[in-house]
Amino acid sequence: RVVGLLDEAASVLPWYTTAEEYGHMTAAAAIALKTRLLLFVASPLFNADQPYYDGQAASDGLSWYGGYSADRWQAALDAGLEFMRRNRANSDYYRIQDTDSPREDFKKGWFEKGNAEVIMPTFRCGIWDKSHKFFRIYGQRNKVRASYADMFQWNDGTDFSWDKVNDPSDPHYDQPFFDADGNPVRDIRLYETLLINGDSYTPGDPLQTWVGGKHGPTKQDQRTYYGYGFRKFIQDYANGGSLVYNNPYSCPWIRMPEIYLSIAEAMNQLGIAEQPDEFGMDAYDYINLVRNRAGMPDLVPAASGENEQNAVAPGEALTEFLLDERAREFGQEDCRYYDMVRYKKAQEWVTRPVVKLDITKSGNTITYTPGVNEGERYQWKDHWYLFPYPLSEINKRYGLVQNPGY
Repeated sequence: RVVGLLDEAASVLPWYTTAEEYGHMTAAAAIALKTRLLLFVASPLFNADQPYYDGQAASDGLSWYGGYSADRWQAALDAGLEFMRRNRANSDYYRIQDTDSPREDFKKGWFEKGNAEVIMPTFRCGIWDKSHKFFRIYGQRNKVRASYADMFQWNDGTDFSWDKVNDPSDPHYDQPFFDADGNPVRDIRLYETLLINGDSYTPGDPLQTWVGGKHGPTKQDQRTYYGYGFRKFIQDYANGGSLVYNNPYSCPWIRMPEIYLSIAEAMNQLGIAEQPDEFGMDAYDYINLVRNRAGMPDLVPAASGENEQNAVAPGEALTEFLLDERAREFGQEDCRYYDMVRYKKAQEWVTRPVVKLDITKSGNTITYTPGVNEGERYQWKDHWYLFPYPLSEINKRYGLVQNPGY
């Protein structure tokens, strides 16, 4: 029913709008939403041999499909290719920004109002203004786990590890964030997504997130309590907003990289990750469109069991890489939670120890000490994968069955 409504909308709406109508619904947004929807329903939460949780809703086939079918992944792939086909017919109107300036291109892709990377924007206000209440989610007590920062690779494509940082024989020794000349050494998306100690902030005001530093944690402001803070969407929030505020507000709901990574995910799930499609692209090519824009090297296929630099085997390994790549690209864009849900990853992701990075300064020496807060753990119960229906709705007794576990 929902897919039918989206197809109906896509048949009558324009592919894109004029600048004056930016933000109105388009055919492109409808097909992008269809791609997202079909990717979700093809995922293991619903598309599996066993329900995620037993109960009447599961027995009646209301909370899952009752079995696995590759056809659902094919439908998701078809939707993504439909988007690509129609976009090609419209002179590739939607495209990622790639001018060989990775940091600026990435930032403009989600921040710059009216850019052609954003397929479906959202608006809550006219301009960026730190007085707006929804910016408070980034402030004071909203802490970023260090495990998220550790997901961002070095810019040579190798996985980040504090063991390598502390190993004098490793080329990444003593360079967790910057080289001796102050140049970033990690995936550039890290620096635009999180507050990184020593990074540029407002002009002449580098970030000081160590304990006692200007941007370090305090009793009142704990946003960098685990060594990092949120930066994406607020940028220089703490410094009065000279670089961001009073610019036109726009927050992306769906961006072009999601189409590319969704196609790659569906191809991988169908076992055709290395098979070129009608556009001559395989799953790795679509992933590399996103990685290359961030200045990252190509990801290439690897035979199962190999451990080559920048090489990942198709199948489960590529699925895990794609989930991480989505986290790196779509930080704070409301994707990670739903990726966790659709792949039933909560027990793995939520309940693990809270990783932190203690940053101290003595004289001119900055010391980074990774660790975990063993006393801080979150719990998860599998019936939480779907929200419950309101009891008031159940009590109307027209046959609505509550989601299992509630």
